[in-house]
Amino acid sequence: MKSFCSFLLKNFYDENLDFLTNAKIQKIQQPSRKELIIHLRNHHKTKKFYVNISPNFFHVCFASDENLRKREIEIPKVPPMFCMLLRKYLENAKIVRAEIPDYERILELYFENYNEIGEKIEICLAIELMGRHSNIILYNVDGSKNRSAGEILGCMHNVGEEKSQIRELAGGLPYVYPPQKIKKDFLKTTKEEFEKEKKTAQNTFYYLTYPILEDSDYDFDKLNKMFCEPKIFINNDDFSF
Repeated sequence: MKSFCSFLLKNFYDENLDFLTNAKIQKIQQPSRKELIIHLRNHHKTKKFYVNISPNFFHVCFASDENLRKREIEIPKVPPMFCMLLRKYLENAKIVRAEIPDYERILELYFENYNEIGEKIEICLAIELMGRHSNIILYNVDGSKNRSAGEILGCMHNVGEEKSQIRELAGGLPYVYPPQKIKKDFLKTTKEEFEKEKKTAQNTFYYLTYPILEDSDYDFDKLNKMFCEPKIFINNDDFSF
């Protein structure tokens, strides 16, 4: 599978925002250390929101029962600790809003629920789709819109100082967004600007991955058409958006 880029995540978000908003959690399952299934109910429909954070297959989707069977997914009889944590805070909670930080491969689901003393609280489930750094983090929302967004309640994978000196992730620590890369927005770029930086396009512009650049032959007009009319491009080995 090709990289689940920020453009693909944005399209998934745009297509499913209506269903995600005000959806209620019915069940939470964690088949493995890399997978999560959240049963969501909205508009008189129930869908299985599937999250995979494996380094080579990170993505989100709404999975059918048939596709889950094909993946040979089995639910363990004893839920993992992170699954138990999510059930404690999110079971029967409602998604009040869903967001994607600009140019990030992060899907944020904000939930409204009540704590043990009946106070209304807001919690965020941040799904970070970033290759080998992919993770799922549950944190309290402090109401601010800065790069530090609240206290972490738990992570699917803790990240200690020995793994990263830039960004530690564990319960009790503040949730901080990944360091931002300084790039240009391709969707706001002129043809002249693109031609000047074509050779380093993947590192210079947001949304431009190697598969997209190769499928378009690095042609500005073709790229613009691809973003306006997304298609599946197929070759003998793989596919890309």
